[in-house]
Amino acid sequence: MLAFFVRFCGEPPLILQRLLQCIFVWGRPASKGNPQKAQLIVVQTASDCEGGVASVTNIALADLAERYHKKFGTPIFPQAEAERILQGRGVVSVGTTLIYSTVPLLSEKYGNGSLGIAESQQQFCAERGWTKVLVLAYYPHAWRVIWIYERMGLEVIIPKDLPKMHPQANMSQWRHRRAVTSYLFELAARLFFLYKGYI
Repeated sequence: MLAFFVRFCGEPPLILQRLLQCIFVWGRPASKGNPQKAQLIVVQTASDCEGGVASVTNIALADLAERYHKKFGTPIFPQAEAERILQGRGVVSVGTTLIYSTVPLLSEKYGNGSLGIAESQQQFCAERGWTKVLVLAYYPHAWRVIWIYERMGLEVIIPKDLPKMHPQANMSQWRHRRAVTSYLFELAARLFFLYKGYI
């Protein structure tokens, strides 16, 4: 869609480019950069299932994090849902975040979710002078996560094998239980984050 717009209307302003991306970009992100060059693996997860049971999506993300960690020795700073899985496998994380599966969406404790997680991870990088992160998140949510890190000035490296969201009826957060609600929520979140200047 963006290519069509450029062909007939010229290069749009950056804000319009991002708006078009928010509305029309939903597929798997293309791989970008060399994972071996990453200084930190950052992980943003989906909801766990009720009772704290790991979801299929989060297991796939933890698998990826573990694989890249073992292959390159890169430290991992995951969202807590993935950290719990990794800890059970004996994989040590350098930091972790709030477990968002159990936090009500609009509560004060929830904050801005993806943005708050990214801020914790970015601060960890800043304290060490690191600028390159391997981003692991399920798509389509991965796009918003990537845009957040880029907006923070980090160099984003994207692996070729990011998992897609797998809705499950027993997920703790209602929006992840069905594909349609997951996509609608993501669209609303993208537009809100664009409006706030987070992406």
